[in-house]
Amino acid sequence: MIALPSDIARANGEVRTSYQKLLEAMSGLLQKSLELNGTGSRKEALALTAQCIGGMVIARSLPNDALASEVRSAALEAGIAAIEFKPK
Repeated sequence: MIALPSDIARANGEVRTSYQKLLEAMSGLLQKSLELNGTGSRKEALALTAQCIGGMVIARSLPNDALASEVRSAALEAGIAAIEFKPK
């Protein structure tokens, strides 16, 4: 999901369809986790999926290791906070 977005965008339909299925599976799992907290819309899960993947893509692109680590940590912490179980 993280290392290949640019390559996938230029790939044939079969490869892009496989990538889409993987993205849908990931966001589906996140949606189920969000539902434990009484939320769990598809839109919210897709946004969280994009944040997770995007955070890693950006971090891998940066020459500054400290900033890359900050980006990864920020995305991770926000993702965990979003899906963390919150008893009612």
